[in-house]
Amino acid sequence: MTYTVAALYRFTPVKDTAALRAMLKDAFIALDLCGTLLIAPEGINGTLAGSAEAIEKMLTLLHQHTDLTRDEVKFSTAPEKPFNKLKIRMKREIITFNQPQADPSRLAGTYVKPKKTLCPFSRRRLALCRSQIRLRPILARILMPRIFWI
Repeated sequence: MTYTVAALYRFTPVKDTAALRAMLKDAFIALDLCGTLLIAPEGINGTLAGSAEAIEKMLTLLHQHTDLTRDEVKFSTAPEKPFNKLKIRMKREIITFNQPQADPSRLAGTYVKPKKTLCPFSRRRLALCRSQIRLRPILARILMPRIFWI
């Protein structure tokens, strides 16, 4: 059997994480899915695998409860079962900010086109960027030249 693997995340308010977890767990066990799904008040994140039909039913369920669309999901295939079991976990945060006021569904960053993501600055202005960001010196020496000067 060829497994379809779906990697997904969606920032959306989830009011009752326990109820959503219970409902999805029962449905996903019946669909014979495997993988991990994290559920937090800020949204969902996971990678799940199963038959193509099971993945389609899973996406329908997630769309009904979290507004996840098929366009937001990345797909791949695996010749063997890629995960041993199904895990659906509740978390306080999907991405740990440790900032209670941070709400990615309400306060999101500015999206830019890929052309604008490389730093257009001179080396002098880049040095100012490094000091303003306050990266650890070793990370600044290792990562910054690779990101901006490829």
